Amino acid sequence: MNKPIETPAIILSSADLNESDKLLTFYTQNGKERAIAKGAKRSQKRFLNALEPFTYLNLQIVPHRLSGLGRIESADVRHSFDAIRFHAQHFMFATLACELIDKWTKEGDPCQRIFQLLLWLLHKLHAYATSAKQHSAIQAKTAMVFFQIKLLQFTGYGLDWSRCRVCNRTIQGGRLLQVSEKGIICEACDTDSLTADTIHTCAGVIKAIQYLQDRELHEIQRLTLSDRMWAEIWDVLERLHKRHISRLSSVKLNSYDIIRTQTTLSGKMAQQPNNSASFQRNQAA
Repeated sequence: MNKPIETPAIILSSADLNESDKLLTFYTQNGKERAIAKGAKRSQKRFLNALEPFTYLNLQIVPHRLSGLGRIESADVRHSFDAIRFHAQHFMFATLACELIDKWTKEGDPCQRIFQLLLWLLHKLHAYATSAKQHSAIQAKTAMVFFQIKLLQFTGYGLDWSRCRVCNRTIQGGRLLQVSEKGIICEACDTDSLTADTIHTCAGVIKAIQYLQDRELHEIQRLTLSDRMWAEIWDVLERLHKRHISRLSSVKLNSYDIIRTQTTLSGKMAQQPNNSASFQRNQAA
């Protein structure tokens, strides 16, 4: 009989396997993995609230004797991030983060930076959900765009946001910069060939994304983005993630559409012109 392997893990998703079992997808320091939780649907006591998405826990997994799915022997919760589950915006952000990592990564492909990035985001969202500070919701939005930027970078799809991919000149300004999965096209090189794969935005948005991509996890504590700046950055990142993942998988990213519907209803995602003044003020502070 194989000996159980113990590992810290973050639950990405769970699905019913049959009348009594669940199939869990989770992320560890050794990459994405899947395993079966026997009797999880029948025995609430054995896995009491431990197998919910974005729960951080210690798993004991019994590997399959050959090459099939392992079996979860036990699950000890390290952090449930309960506060996130009672805050609609933060819950949607955490759900999107887990869905993105699930779609971006392959089983058995280790990346400790992705594991630490997800854990960092969950701690931030939990802290902001329990905070009484006025700007906690705005800080959660900033943390979420930072997560998306770093995830692109860690998966090898980060762009050089500082230079035009056509003329290789440093981006100076302009409101009609083109962004695609291949890079940035400055206003001087704009070919007026906007397609479904590109989006027009301003230099302030590009500079903000470049700034965030160059930062480490501990370096954005005081940075906040205005709603308009956040909406423009979000539009760019959503387009990039959807485009790349559509090439990796035929499965649709549902969380993006849900977030856009909910935030549009409250007027937060309205596409309006913006400059980089709010970002620069926060950066200087």
